[in-house]
Amino acid sequence: MVGSRAMGMCIIAMSLVAGLALADGVEGVGSRSNRAGWRASMKGGFQLLLDVIEGERSKDSHQRHYKIRVDVAPTVYEGPYGRCVRGQCVHKSLHFLLDADTRARLLTMIRAKGLLRPFREVRSIRGHGTYLQATVTVRLRSQSATTTVIGMRRSWTKSDQGTAISPAGRERAAAIRQLVREFTRIAKANDPLFH
Repeated sequence: MVGSRAMGMCIIAMSLVAGLALADGVEGVGSRSNRAGWRASMKGGFQLLLDVIEGERSKDSHQRHYKIRVDVAPTVYEGPYGRCVRGQCVHKSLHFLLDADTRARLLTMIRAKGLLRPFREVRSIRGHGTYLQATVTVRLRSQSATTTVIGMRRSWTKSDQGTAISPAGRERAAAIRQLVREFTRIAKANDPLFH
């Protein structure tokens, strides 16, 4: 618990440092030319907030936490950075701009996976196994939808089989996990030190 609290404080500190660099007008993400290009690509009114925890409950319990925000500022990716050892990961916050092609590809994926339709499934997380806690909110012009999937992906004990996510929930969870993988790929492409 203390480790995750310290990790959270590190993420906040890195975000503040990045924000100060943007406020100072450092060339790069926060420069005027890049902000103007970004605003032009945002004329479609696309916003996304994604908060996903994938974890395992076992004798060496662990989790991976992803937070992604696409809004009226540079895209923010907070998540595992580099290799994870036995589920233990270093998390980092990265800020980058989405070009028009990447944005269009993401919107196509979001539409195809049904993430512009609301969905909610909340089940208990208990026993041993793998679990998912995911919330995604997508806003596109006048459309807005929130998808929430919470529950066990796999239960390793028979007594907890009833807590497993339903087939419809698994389908939404797969769509969310694919979106996370795509944002992770984009983050890697924007940071040469990302493994």
